[in-house]
Amino acid sequence: MTAEQKILQEAQQNLEAELARHEALLKKKEPVTEQQIAQLLQLAIDLEDDESTTRAYLLLSSFQLSYTLDHVKALDYAKLALEQCEDLPDFFWRIKALNATGTAYHMLRDYPNELNLLQQALRLLESSRCQSIEYYPLHHMTNYSLGVMYSQMGLHAIAVPFIQEALKYCDGINDRQLFFKTKLTFANLRMYKREYETSLVAYEELYNSYGDLSETEQWAILNNYICIIHLQQDRFEPAEKYIREAVRIREKLGDELRLNYSYFTFTKLLYRTGRIEEGDKYFAAMQKVIDKYPYIYDRQIRNDIFYELYAAKGEYQKAYEHFKDLDISFVSNDILEKTIGSIFDSEKEKQKNVQEDAEHFRRLNDEMQSQSAELQKLNKDLNNYARTTSHDLREPLRMVSTYMSILETKLNDKLTEEEKQFLRFAVDGSKRMDEMVTRILNSARGKQNVMKPVDLNKIAEQLKINLTKLIAEKNAEVSFENLPMLMADDIQMLQVFQNLVTNAIKYNSSGKPTINISSEAKGNFFQISVADNGVGIPEEAREKVFEMFSRVENASGADGTGIGLSTVKSIVEKMRGKIWIEENEPQGSVFQILLPAK
Repeated sequence: MTAEQKILQEAQQNLEAELARHEALLKKKEPVTEQQIAQLLQLAIDLEDDESTTRAYLLLSSFQLSYTLDHVKALDYAKLALEQCEDLPDFFWRIKALNATGTAYHMLRDYPNELNLLQQALRLLESSRCQSIEYYPLHHMTNYSLGVMYSQMGLHAIAVPFIQEALKYCDGINDRQLFFKTKLTFANLRMYKREYETSLVAYEELYNSYGDLSETEQWAILNNYICIIHLQQDRFEPAEKYIREAVRIREKLGDELRLNYSYFTFTKLLYRTGRIEEGDKYFAAMQKVIDKYPYIYDRQIRNDIFYELYAAKGEYQKAYEHFKDLDISFVSNDILEKTIGSIFDSEKEKQKNVQEDAEHFRRLNDEMQSQSAELQKLNKDLNNYARTTSHDLREPLRMVSTYMSILETKLNDKLTEEEKQFLRFAVDGSKRMDEMVTRILNSARGKQNVMKPVDLNKIAEQLKINLTKLIAEKNAEVSFENLPMLMADDIQMLQVFQNLVTNAIKYNSSGKPTINISSEAKGNFFQISVADNGVGIPEEAREKVFEMFSRVENASGADGTGIGLSTVKSIVEKMRGKIWIEENEPQGSVFQILLPAK
């Protein structure tokens, strides 16, 4: 080896060492300058080293993505890397360049081009030369990027197998943080599919297993998503605990775009819990970042953010102004067609068993048709049963009402005013029972009950009359105040209140059961509260009690059928409402019912 060759070899080795060092610095987001990487690029070009030149271009692309957030520049450098490595005999750097270019397109939301590049990378990885363990990070990277891209497009079911494939390659990579990130993304897919409880279990497992990564961006993401799930379920206290942790970490890390995402979640929580002034502070901080990066926060994204925040704040006119401007007009038809076409092209290889699937579905269809015929017969039998039952149940009620009326007429002169009132109560009660039976049986037969304006104050008065005996026996007190008027079925609303009040009296070990029914306007909804001083319901059983035939042990010793609260929940949900249970201090429960105002 000549002296000149030795100098070139030494320069080459030094260049490779510097490139590796800068790759590690970028991965850790430690201080690096564009000028330093540009010098390495020039040295690689001078040495006519295609591989090192490719690596330098990839470093510059990664620098633009992570440090300057200039995604257009990042794309330009990634394209140069892709051109530079075209003649390299090894696929390794070409696959890396395909992924880097795809990532830049992803940041620019150009999914058709991203998908095309990632599919090229996937095809190269299928070759026999790419099955050794040094290619595992590239297998992971490509599958992970495809999964994230499909998820961003809302195609979460298609994303799942790619993230699962990425997880498989994590086993061969000694990178705990990468494993955590991939498991977290898989849990996120469950959340996007609205599998909230399943995803929450997965998040909590990650939380318990990866506490050593508690100062990383992925830990911030984990806390942010746990907050979102609690927020979806109106569990504001735990939601706030997790979002504050996410904000703390991201403020420390200093990535203002990611921090802005946590500010968005935190602002929404603050507005929903009525802390408007504190929410406005974070909203203002968000707007500064949004204005700073107009090419990232385009019109569509801005409208989506402002619509959600103003709605959470209760400023519905402003929310509507942004909502009506939400559209997909910025996506041209040819891009949509390219995207959909690319998706189908990329999935062709996975459809080898389509004939077998078709036969399977044909058998399922035959079974469904058979079950449908059986259900039609059962439904006919149910209708006949309902008609018969309706007659059998209502006939004695009519007879009671008729004979009571006759009795009142015959004995009119001999009855005291109090006795006349008792008879009228009996007649009215039998008529109401007749109507209730009719409505319930109509519901069983699939008929829609009539919705009309219902004054809940009158419903509350009626339930006190219906429960006169029980209230007197238990020395109970039932009060209500300023209840609203709703579009509802009066009989069903009576069922709801009567079930809740009966339970509040029945499951009560105090000397004086006390029940208060109140209401509060919540935007386009009314939140009705039925509060009692009974034995209470443990937090872990508050969802279970709404299940059919579910019973919870209680201190009062009273027993029930497990049907009442299931019926209540069914009625509320048919009205597009929601019901849940909270603790009442110092003892008892509060049943909260959220119903549309119109």
